[in-house]
Amino acid sequence: MAEPRAYEDAWVQALAILALISGIYTVRSYAAGVYTSPPAVPAPAPPAAPLPAPVRPAVRAERDLAALVAQAAAGATVVLPPGRYAGPIELTKYVVLRGGGSSPDDVVISAAGPRTITVSGVSAMLINLTVENEGGAGGAAVYASGGTVATRQVTIRSSGTGVWAVGSNLQLVSAEISGRVGVLIEAGARGSIQLTSVTGREAAVTATGSDVNVAIERGRLESPEGTGLAVSRFARVRLSRSTVSGSRSSGVLALTGAEVSVSGSELRDNQGCGVRLGDAQVKLDNVLLQRNQCGVGFVGAGMLTVDNSRFLELSMGAIAVKPGLAGKITVKGKDNYGLSIPEPTQ
Repeated sequence: MAEPRAYEDAWVQALAILALISGIYTVRSYAAGVYTSPPAVPAPAPPAAPLPAPVRPAVRAERDLAALVAQAAAGATVVLPPGRYAGPIELTKYVVLRGGGSSPDDVVISAAGPRTITVSGVSAMLINLTVENEGGAGGAAVYASGGTVATRQVTIRSSGTGVWAVGSNLQLVSAEISGRVGVLIEAGARGSIQLTSVTGREAAVTATGSDVNVAIERGRLESPEGTGLAVSRFARVRLSRSTVSGSRSSGVLALTGAEVSVSGSELRDNQGCGVRLGDAQVKLDNVLLQRNQCGVGFVGAGMLTVDNSRFLELSMGAIAVKPGLAGKITVKGKDNYGLSIPEPTQ
């Protein structure tokens, strides 16, 4: 008769052999492609909750915009995060206002009062932002009295005047400007408008007053209810490599002692004449006048000098003269197409 201890050892050995056989069967079953219950795998832990996105406080109140400018040192650049900012604001020291977005539409400064941004006797630069004004016919999005206003990649919209310059210096580059009057230049203001599109319901650009001297280069002017470029009261304007089209009245209006020089440009698709001239001087050089009512219309005494220009598809002809002005106008020039100028008599 076996000892109890011997029986216990036999059972332990038998159980060990069964466990080994079972393990071998399981391994072989997986190797043969026969599914058996795999060992339990712990369930993956749920993903951690994402961290909340950082919240950047919007700077939109009038006091915040004024504070940003007030805290800036003269000559500093104030970068505005994307958002809408309430005006009006007055700049009394040289600063650069730069929009921090990817386009001018990302940063908007607006006001419903008479003016959104006023520049008083200092220099200011606006970059990559939009300025709006809803102050009505007498309002202005940007008003400059003295000093210099410069722009780069700026949009300006107004129910009144887009940019109003009084005795100041304009350096408008790469802008889109619209309003009842797009740009109003008066009282000795000077400067240039380059690579800029200007739309004005009554006039795209108006220059008036002695000592006004402005150059418009590679621009586009349009006035659906009025005149593209209106120059009067001895102001001087040079328009080059630009297009004036889509105006309900004339492309260019020159009155009362104005001096206007147009070169390398197109005056086309205006419902009135390409140029309307009265008591002023106009020079055209390498200009296309096409699909207007007439090329040049005289509404008063004046002088027209035209060279190397083309007059095409004009329902009233190249030159139209208001009755009673015979002997009061002067037309001279050479090498034009569609315009015949009699040789002066000796």
